Amino acid sequence: MVFIPASALIVEDVFPPSLAECYSGQVDKNTTPYDVQTSCLEIFLGHMYKNTSSIDLGKDAFDWFDSLGRKLHIRLRRQSRYSLRVRKEIRTLSQTELINFFDAVNALKNDKSVKPNKYDSFAIMHQGDVGASAHDGPNFVSWHRYFLVLFENALREKNSRVTLPYWDSRADYLMTNKEDSILFTELFLGNAKGVVYTGPFAFWSTPTNPSTLLRREIGVVGSPVHPERWVGGNTGQMSSIIFSPMDPVFWLLHCFVDYLWEQFRENQKKLGINSETDYPATTITAHKPNRLMDNLKPPKKNIDGYSNSFTRQIYRYADAPTCDNNCGKAFRDFCTVIEVKKDVFPDRGSISLNLEDLVT
Repeated sequence: MVFIPASALIVEDVFPPSLAECYSGQVDKNTTPYDVQTSCLEIFLGHMYKNTSSIDLGKDAFDWFDSLGRKLHIRLRRQSRYSLRVRKEIRTLSQTELINFFDAVNALKNDKSVKPNKYDSFAIMHQGDVGASAHDGPNFVSWHRYFLVLFENALREKNSRVTLPYWDSRADYLMTNKEDSILFTELFLGNAKGVVYTGPFAFWSTPTNPSTLLRREIGVVGSPVHPERWVGGNTGQMSSIIFSPMDPVFWLLHCFVDYLWEQFRENQKKLGINSETDYPATTITAHKPNRLMDNLKPPKKNIDGYSNSFTRQIYRYADAPTCDNNCGKAFRDFCTVIEVKKDVFPDRGSISLNLEDLVT
């Protein structure tokens, strides 16, 4: 055994008064220490998130969100059945579907009829009270399901054939070099490290500052259930709750979370559990089932996101693609991951791609 000497300087700091007050006010003996800590941190961080965001939306943006929300509200309440949109894993999209999706996202980014633009207005709606009320609790899946559909509907205002795809991050997690996923080439989402300078979102500016460009740090921190950190690392927009929607990867990841949640809900139904009412118990005030969702209109309760109407009236998921024996080569038809040479950036508009030239 080897002992290595070490030293450290311990400095006393001021404990936030609001956090101390919350801890001292918890007198319910039936509340566990974990619940006390979670509840108090939720309140404290909620104020921090709210104060950190310095970007305000104008009335034009809120009016547009209201119109999207009203249309969705009407669709969810109708009894008649619709032809469901099909959300697919992004690597299984056809050339036309892929281009339509990228073009619709860029059309929102370039639409300045609301300030700063329609895409970034969605990113800003993910700030403020949402930092606490739509994360780290049972409203996480609920709020984001509603948010995803609103964004998908915004895309469909640009192209009615577009449906939001998902990214099955499980397929990439075990890759030796995380940067070598075909997703992070010009063909799909652009480069993996530093400022995004290739692909459909190259040199995107962010609403925090026009000179602050979209950037990533793929693979710095990795987890199949925390892919936002896997993409954003320590410096990219995806590393922060406040800024993560500024990178379009956000929508693909959250769509995958929604896909997994829907699989879970289908299993609940098979077991005779009502997935619409099976809202987990929580001591976190902002996640209580009957609390109104933040930043989303018309007013919706947290539990409303557990409704079956979303997948009964609006969309369904195509199963995630699989490959036998971890083939790691085929792309659209057989497998979802290939490892590509770093110096190869194929034209994203091409489907006559020789994959054997790309695999290592």
